[in-house]
Amino acid sequence: MRRGTLFWIGLAASVAVTALLWWAGIPGGALLLLFPFFWLPLGKSRDPVQVRRCPQCAFEAGDPEARFCPRDGSGLDGP
Repeated sequence: MRRGTLFWIGLAASVAVTALLWWAGIPGGALLLLFPFFWLPLGKSRDPVQVRRCPQCAFEAGDPEARFCPRDGSGLDGP
């Protein structure tokens, strides 16, 4: 199941339970049911990692600051 779909299902269920508890006369702690679902859509907001490869030994570096291979000193290919 996709993360966004899970977020909306959880949020709808949380609002429904909160409304039922409020209607039953329990107003205070019922609103805390909303908070566990707010972080879900924010989890995948990072940019993809640009991988740089060494043409000699196939070493891969995910660090954007890496320019040279630590194994043999040759320049890394990639962005």
